[in-house]
Amino acid sequence: MKKTMAWIMAAAMCLTATACGSTASSTASAAGSTAAGTVESSSVEGAFNLGLICPLSGSSAVSGQIMQNATKMAVDEINAAGGINGTIPINLVSVDDEGVPATSVTAMQKLVEQDKVNAVIGAQASSCTLANMEITKAAKIPQITPASSNVAVTQSGNDYIYQLTAT
Repeated sequence: MKKTMAWIMAAAMCLTATACGSTASSTASAAGSTAAGTVESSSVEGAFNLGLICPLSGSSAVSGQIMQNATKMAVDEINAAGGINGTIPINLVSVDDEGVPATSVTAMQKLVEQDKVNAVIGAQASSCTLANMEITKAAKIPQITPASSNVAVTQSGNDYIYQLTAT
């Protein structure tokens, strides 16, 4: 299951990186985005709950919306093929951190404590990742950051954080 989860998260991140050059439209506004609020569904029993934390509002909203669209596209593709190992559907739970570290901490607490996610993609900004990554570490939940480039992210000794962007 750990290897499968790693592959799923890697695939989602590759799609996120690929989509950064696209002009995909946002689904966040249609879903009713609020600061540190859920824009997709909350946790689903029997599903793999994947958290996504990114700026869906504020000055970095365009990048966050592209990240959300790409991740949703990967989740939809995996679910259309039957889910993880052909049997476990992925439920995407997105939260808006506005690109603000304090808001990112609150959003991450929601994903971990309320939504009971199994893994997290995000945050986008290094300042947000540095602020929220101790929450996933304490909960022993893997977190992949697609865009944070600060060397302190991976030099922290946190075994639950994975950084995709070169430092």
